[in-house]
Amino acid sequence: MSNYLLTRAILVAAMSACFAASGCTADIHDNVVHIDATLDVTTDADVNHLHPGDAIALTITASGLDADGNFEIYFDDTNSDALVVTAALQVEVTIPADADLGKHDIICRRHKKDGTPTDLEFNLSITIE
Repeated sequence: MSNYLLTRAILVAAMSACFAASGCTADIHDNVVHIDATLDVTTDADVNHLHPGDAIALTITASGLDADGNFEIYFDDTNSDALVVTAALQVEVTIPADADLGKHDIICRRHKKDGTPTDLEFNLSITIE
């Protein structure tokens, strides 16, 4: 019987080491799960030469996210109304017609299904001429 338990203990230890070496992307502290999620936003538009009212296509690349939730796209400030709220990874946004000339940010932030914002955010710098 003790040989059986010893064999099982070694097997469990080996499996634990194997799982640990596999590169888990979750981290648990104080009963809160932290997942290593990433968010990236790209566009084929010339971000240095945009104009008020221009529509630009954005591609959102995200990993490590659950299926519930959406992306909110903002112009310069996440305290303003979102330009777009979507779960899609391909989206078109329109630069506000009253946007001032100069440097700005298109901000993409992940929100939970209930609308609560997360810390996952990407800023795409643009210039309006």
